This record gives sequence, C-alpha cells and structure tokens, in this order.
Amino acid sequence: MAIRDTHSSYGLITRGLHWVLFVLITMQLLLALLFTDLFSGSAQQIAMWLHESLGLLIFVLGVVFVAWRLKNPRPSLARVPAWQRGAAFIVHALIYVAIVVQPIVGILMSFGFGFTIPFFGLFTVPVFIPVGNAAGNALMLSHVYVGVWVIPILLGGHIAAALYHRFGRRDDVLKRMWSGRGDS
Repeated sequence: MAIRDTHSSYGLITRGLHWVLFVLITMQLLLALLFTDLFSGSAQQIAMWLHESLGLLIFVLGVVFVAWRLKNPRPSLARVPAWQRGAAFIVHALIYVAIVVQPIVGILMSFGFGFTIPFFGLFTVPVFIPVGNAAGNALMLSHVYVGVWVIPILLGGHIAAALYHRFGRRDDVLKRMWSGRGDS
C-alpha cells in the first residue's frame, strides 16, 4: 500500500486526510445546525466550543492536505470527458479554498467579538488580531452563508460526482479514493 500518490492511485496519506476531513466537516455542518436551532444554554455553549475546536483542527489538517495535494501527482482522469475533468478541477479547488479560508473567517469573526478560540481544552488561541465588532458581524454573515450554502453545495456536488462515477460510469474514480486501487 503506497504512502504517496501516483498517476494511477491515491496514496494512504491523501486518502486518510480526505476521509478524516470529510468526517470533521460533516460534524461541523451538523454542529452548526444544532447549536443554532436546537440547543440553548450550556448545551449551546458546548456545541460552540466543539465547533470552534473542530474548526481549528480542520484548518491545520486542511493546510496539510492542500500542501500534500500540491506536492503529489494526481491520478489520471484521461478516460473522463474533458468537461468533467474541468468541473472536477474547479470543485476541488473551491473545496480546498473553503477548507482553509472558512476556519480563518470563523477565527477572525470570534476575534471581532473579543472571543478566544479553545482547542479541545488543551489550549486557547488568544485574540491576537483585534478586528472589531463591525468586522466580526460582517465576517459572521460570510461564515454563515458559506457554511450554510457554499460548502454543502460543493460537497453535495463532489459526492454526487463520485457516486455518478461509481454507479453511472462504473469507472474506478471512487474506488481509487476508497481503497487506493484503480483499474488502470
């Protein structure tokens, strides 16, 4: 089992980071819904604490993932139509940007309101960039809009394309990300 990506398969590190980030981002989306609509009082505070901690973790893993993807070859999509390769490139690029930028916006938003950022009780990131309350409000609108609309649409499209490759085209695109083995 290869650690690094090749032109025919994804390596263990890419696949591991991909699936860990998928689980963490899914948790983030669910937590955001829960702490805004279902929780109140201390339960809401715990959900927010977990959301902020997961956001920091996603940021760190996201930076590692994007750097790793930039340093590794991409498995070939030569058998995929050109328009699908183009769409895949755009969607992947937007997901990578969202994985890195959305946590930064959340951190700056918290700083705007004067809040520190906890990391699972291990340490707290202090307010080191005082962005101010007005900026915090603007960042909150952006963070919520991207989290409620943009990221779910990108992930939904990504998942739909993976399922289309598996069940529609019956090619090895999803198999390469799942097991690291392709048909090529």
